[in-house]
Amino acid sequence: SDPFWIDEDGGVTTLPSSVLYDTSHFESLYKLLRPKEGVLIFQAETYNIPSNLESIRKWRGLLGDIGFGNPRYGSISISTYPTGQIGFFAAHARDDGGGGEKVCEASDACVGDGGVVVEEMEILPEMDWNRILALFYGLSGKTRYYHPRIHRSAYDLPLWVEQYVNGDGVNI
Repeated sequence: SDPFWIDEDGGVTTLPSSVLYDTSHFESLYKLLRPKEGVLIFQAETYNIPSNLESIRKWRGLLGDIGFGNPRYGSISISTYPTGQIGFFAAHARDDGGGGEKVCEASDACVGDGGVVVEEMEILPEMDWNRILALFYGLSGKTRYYHPRIHRSAYDLPLWVEQYVNGDGVNI
């Protein structure tokens, strides 16, 4: 579902799926979401390819311009992908900047109901970490992969990627 294809000679071919990444599509999705509650999540390429990284930066700006509050780019490790990684955006249909919820009040770490050590998770204030933890503990041994720290760490990007995507003046 890439929006474009780069030919061997360097030419760029726009694919039909490009409509999924254009302004009017994102505006339509924003209008469909419940105000201050809806969340848009979509696949957003890898940061390991310069042209993809440029698109990621563009989409983040576009989402913010439309009205999504604090659009966040995250990364998922997938060993079968050529770059070993794919990205996604989580964009909240609100403009108030989030609520600042914390899972743990302690400055170091705390232990959740299941005995799992959970570090303070304030880096993503727009996430309802109490709900995420409650859902995790409700799984009660039914998962061998997922853990709330994996969820949170998806937003821990290499510094150069974070700076570029957020427009902090770093160029590739």
